[in-house]
Amino acid sequence: MSIDERLRKAIAARDKLAGDIQRISGKKQAAEQALEEVEQEIRDANLDPETLGETLRKLEQGLETSIREFEIKLQKANESLKPYME
Repeated sequence: MSIDERLRKAIAARDKLAGDIQRISGKKQAAEQALEEVEQEIRDANLDPETLGETLRKLEQGLETSIREFEIKLQKANESLKPYME
């Protein structure tokens, strides 16, 4: 392969890499903007993005407790009605 061909290939590879860098940079900026928007939505809901995971865990625990209590009350109500169902 001649020097000219090698140079053309090297320049083409460089240009391709430059295009890839631009594309990746654009994707990165879009992702950063999306992250900022999501964090702002979280703040707008009076939540802290830094502690969102902990907040969700607490909410899930509260929901689990509420469902468990509801199921117990349903079972008690069902047992209370059993004599009248026979």
